[in-house]
Amino acid sequence: MLTITLDENAQKRLTDVLGVNDADAVRIREYTMGSACRARTVLGLSLERKNSRPKSKDEETAASGIRFLVEQELLEQYGGAFRIAVDEKGELLVLTQE
Repeated sequence: MLTITLDENAQKRLTDVLGVNDADAVRIREYTMGSACRARTVLGLSLERKNSRPKSKDEETAASGIRFLVEQELLEQYGGAFRIAVDEKGELLVLTQE
């Protein structure tokens, strides 16, 4: 089961971003940052265009009125609970929860 928890600042930030862009959902993704021996994997967010259909292997849920999509493979790897927060630099963070 997919569960998303949003901090208040993250909710406001995502609502603003969705309103400015042609998007109606947020996807939690896995990114590789860096290169070669310094590469690391992080969780991040991307926007889904309005009226886009979820992939067949997506889980979908809503939190604070925002639609979220996560691939089944990520759920199996990280579990089904995520928290989205804003760090001291104002960047959105995706954290796993136990």
